[in-house]
Amino acid sequence: MAWVVPILGLLTVPSVSSLPAFVKGRELIVNGKAVALKGVNWNPVRKGTTRQGWNDVDFRGFVEVDSELMEAAGINALRTYEPISDMEVLDVLWHKGIQVLNTAYIADEPDHNSILALVNKLKDHPAILM
Repeated sequence: MAWVVPILGLLTVPSVSSLPAFVKGRELIVNGKAVALKGVNWNPVRKGTTRQGWNDVDFRGFVEVDSELMEAAGINALRTYEPISDMEVLDVLWHKGIQVLNTAYIADEPDHNSILALVNKLKDHPAILM
């Protein structure tokens, strides 16, 4: 079992080498292997949308087509502007070999409880890199 390090007496985290992803020198190590990320920012909104915000993002409606294009281009990571909370969208991305750098909150004063709920919901999904 990996040893843990207390942080400010509030929580403990596993030792770095036992984490599924960590930085070693100038390399990102994911599941024990050095990985070079080839990524995009992804914020799928329909043509004609007047506002690009939380309510207009359609991850579910675009994930099949967009993930095919990303896979064909060799994309293995994406960053979102708004959080992906849909497990089925994450499943599609994971099956295409695409990992997600997910946004936890987007604007204003963060509601810490909703952020924590989102992180706890998604933290164990294999597509979530950070």
